[in-house]
Amino acid sequence: MATVLPFAALRPPRDKVQLVATRSYVSYGDIALRDKLDNNPYTFLHVIHPDPPEGPVTHGVDRYVQVKNAFDRFVAEGIFVPDPAPAYYLYRQVKDGYGHTGLVAAVSLRDYAEGRIKVHEHTLTAREEMFRDYLDHTGFNAEPVLLSHPHIEPLEAVYEEVAQSRPEYEFTSTDRVLHLFWSVAMPHHIEAIRGHFERCEALYIADGHHRTASSALLSAQRPESRAAGHFLGLLLSERQLRVASFSRLIRNSYRDLPGVLDRLSAYFDIEPMAQFEEPQRQSFVLYGESRFHKLRFKPGIERGGGVEALDPSLVSRFVLDPILGAHDARTDQRLAFLPDLDSGHSMVQAVDSGAWEFGIALAPLNMSDVRMVSDAGQILPPKSTYIEPKLRSGMVIYLLDNERVLG
Repeated sequence: MATVLPFAALRPPRDKVQLVATRSYVSYGDIALRDKLDNNPYTFLHVIHPDPPEGPVTHGVDRYVQVKNAFDRFVAEGIFVPDPAPAYYLYRQVKDGYGHTGLVAAVSLRDYAEGRIKVHEHTLTAREEMFRDYLDHTGFNAEPVLLSHPHIEPLEAVYEEVAQSRPEYEFTSTDRVLHLFWSVAMPHHIEAIRGHFERCEALYIADGHHRTASSALLSAQRPESRAAGHFLGLLLSERQLRVASFSRLIRNSYRDLPGVLDRLSAYFDIEPMAQFEEPQRQSFVLYGESRFHKLRFKPGIERGGGVEALDPSLVSRFVLDPILGAHDARTDQRLAFLPDLDSGHSMVQAVDSGAWEFGIALAPLNMSDVRMVSDAGQILPPKSTYIEPKLRSGMVIYLLDNERVLG
């Protein structure tokens, strides 16, 4: 049983949402970030990366206070407006021909504590505590945790019925992504959605393990607060998610391509390729010295089971560790990860730039792999999945210090 509740959000007015909503500020370079801050007075970047009159952005508690002050100014200026009553929020994103539809809602941290919200990543205590302090001082969630669940046909039917009405928001962002958004406030829709999730045995964190863990720490500090006992979630059926892989980039391996191929031949049949081809499961594409090679396991190579048999584990065990000397994917500074959203093009550019010696492309996992690992209580290696959609920051705000926000 999953507790997924409607809530009264703070949201931008319809005429300003396209200006307010933003990608995460860490996705902007310094010049692009400065341009956004200088030329768009409504962007949510002014809140999450405040540039106050009294001086530059600081760190720690001082910065969190600046964020809170900037947020309060947005509310006072009517850039964020409270909804009059709790609602669910239906969100649809269309990117590169892929359509994703899911629900924005308040999700119970009790379900997380009792194991009904399942994880597949380790979290770092220092980051958990940092984000907890951020939430404690700012008092809001602006970036939802991405959660998946098994396909529920009647729930999808409710979404389709809601989507027949005019969207509250409809805009295309400059990265050519279409965003559609509906407020779901009719009592029969709310009752149906809540009931379907109450019959759902588990939810799975697809993206946002640290945000969830930090919210749990805050809830433990505020056991009397119902609002702090929930967090902002974007919930999608497994069928609605797009899962991509991360390519591995390696530098300072002090190995040339012939030497690498010679050592790889102990585990793999190696085939030169004229151009990039999408890797198949349990095989990899190696790029270095302007050449592509397909790596396929030799017959009889023992690969194990469970999480150990998935490609992110295999590439570490058979390529990164023994061949290229990257022994710890979590800490090795010679290793980087690049989302593969363009059929290897970005990986090739990174290596051809000279900043990296080799790139390794993997086939993407699917959500059934993630569910298998989570149900078994196992942990995926770092950067095993890149999952979309990503809801823009600032479209929906969940208040952590308003007990009347929840339905």
